[in-house]
Amino acid sequence: MVLLYVASAILIVGLGAGVFLFERFSTGSRRFVVLTLVTAAWLVPLGMTHGALTRADQDLWLRIAYLMIPLTVPALYWVAAALTASAPRISVRVLWGLGAAFAAVNAGGPWLVDGLRSLFDPARPVVGLAWLAVPYLAFQLVAIALTIRLLVTSRRGAFSGAERQEKIALAVAASVGALALLDFALAEAPFRAGLLTPLALLGAAAIIAAAGLRYRIFAPVHSVATDEVLRAMSDAVLVADGLGRIRGVNPAARRLLGRSEGQLVGKPVRWFVGVYEDGTWSQWEPLG
Repeated sequence: MVLLYVASAILIVGLGAGVFLFERFSTGSRRFVVLTLVTAAWLVPLGMTHGALTRADQDLWLRIAYLMIPLTVPALYWVAAALTASAPRISVRVLWGLGAAFAAVNAGGPWLVDGLRSLFDPARPVVGLAWLAVPYLAFQLVAIALTIRLLVTSRRGAFSGAERQEKIALAVAASVGALALLDFALAEAPFRAGLLTPLALLGAAAIIAAAGLRYRIFAPVHSVATDEVLRAMSDAVLVADGLGRIRGVNPAARRLLGRSEGQLVGKPVRWFVGVYEDGTWSQWEPLG
């Protein structure tokens, strides 16, 4: 079990690094790397709880894990803010500040872990600073809700026509990642996750990375105003990335080519665009 957690953590960081290099260090890819590092930083000690021989060792590894777990949701919101370019900076700072505060509480004593255990174990009374587990859970739920709202209301992908596909990919990734919460809930010992947690997190990271490659969700976003202008143009417009793949296509281009957005976005632009001169067809190729 310990090896599964460690291997999953390494693969998650590897996916983040791959996206980071593929997107040539864009803001979204940098933040995704931070998210994968934060996740790996608590996944490894959480796995070590399965190799602990005593309850004291298990509690120690659990406390180490909870030094980083409170930072996971702020990091997730931070990534969503980069993807949508619509989140107020103050909300990002507040979430990071609260996450750091709860991590500091956990570093100062076992109150947070003890409180969480007591909330889910009727036989254990919640006493003293252990009640901090209540605002901690509220913080996590609110941060998750804000992240979902940010992604659902985003206009990202509206011009490219890939808005629906991007949101579906992110929704699937969130659903797969949420299986880790189910794993926590079904665990025999409170907050000692089992087999499903590392696999769910790895699966979620893989889906997000694949969506990043397919739809370029970590590429810099266009402004909503630019999208609206391009959508209203009567001339066909294709937007290609540096690798020569179609990133955006307006309605006029879809009508001209007779293809849907799903048939165009992510495909090589040379499949559809070229130059016919002197009886010879030349495919378009990206410069550089």
